[in-house]
Amino acid sequence: MNTHIVLSLAHLLVFLPALFYIGFSRSSLSNTVYNVVLVAGILIGLYHLMKMYKKLSMGVSSAWVNAIHALAIAPLLVYIGYNKKDTPRAAYELLLITAFGGFGYHLYSLILETQVHTD
Repeated sequence: MNTHIVLSLAHLLVFLPALFYIGFSRSSLSNTVYNVVLVAGILIGLYHLMKMYKKLSMGVSSAWVNAIHALAIAPLLVYIGYNKKDTPRAAYELLLITAFGGFGYHLYSLILETQVHTD
């Protein structure tokens, strides 16, 4: 199966629903969930920083995807996980905006990747 299809499906079925859950649940989350969010943010940040560095050093143009994850999404997750129930509403709203944007992007990407061309 195409890597882009797998990534889009993983985001649509696993990662984005988790972001929606966090964003809509807000301060009613358990401390365990906040700890998972913190660790996930750290791991996502480190992984995407390494991928971004590799892509930039090889001149690959798709490094922007890793930059978004490493410089925007991961720090937001770390912030929410670290602040736990004291996280301000704006952080949850920003997470939801990110999740809705990601949903649209990955749904569109999935549609493009699965289109049958008869050319």
